[in-house]
Amino acid sequence: YALFLFIAAGVSAVTAGLLWRRRSVPSAVPLVVFVGGLFVWSITYALYWLSASSPARVFWLDATYLGVVTAPAAVFVFVLYYTHREHWITRNLLLLLTIQPVLTLIILWTDSWHGLFFAGLRSADASAILDGGPWFWIHVVYSYGLLAISYGLLARQYMRSARPYRQQTAIVLFAFALPWLSNIIGIAGLNPLPDIDLTPLAFTLTGLILVYAL
Repeated sequence: YALFLFIAAGVSAVTAGLLWRRRSVPSAVPLVVFVGGLFVWSITYALYWLSASSPARVFWLDATYLGVVTAPAAVFVFVLYYTHREHWITRNLLLLLTIQPVLTLIILWTDSWHGLFFAGLRSADASAILDGGPWFWIHVVYSYGLLAISYGLLARQYMRSARPYRQQTAIVLFAFALPWLSNIIGIAGLNPLPDIDLTPLAFTLTGLILVYAL
């Protein structure tokens, strides 16, 4: 599992480098943030699988959230650029998009004081964080809400695009469908890699496909 994740981290690092060379294109910047978050997510999750002690595994699984919280907002900003809604991207919007991730990290790392994130449901043997307290579910709703809005904007863009651009938009839509598909596979119990969270691997494929499409 760690090997898969280190490969994903390497792919994310290379992808970020390619995108950084093209940072003059506005939509490239949120994609750099996106794949940078995936790099952190994959590396920390790999270190979780390589850790022998329970405290170390708990630490590295919590550390994955340094990457987890960046993905939804970065995707949303990218989609705003891609669908020609640059005028939506204001300082106030960017500030709002940073509030929830910062609060999530603070609440996660101080959970022992208040229990808002895990609510006593955390297990040292758990290989993914799939349940928790009120803030955990706020984070889930917020993240999937941003991704759903992003997907809706992309679908609308596809319907309104001229034929030469529809293929590109279709590829972008497919790329963002992969994380949803990975979650459906996990919920249905069809995960070919038992106990591992497929999301960082799926998002890494998303990043690769986006670079190809653009």
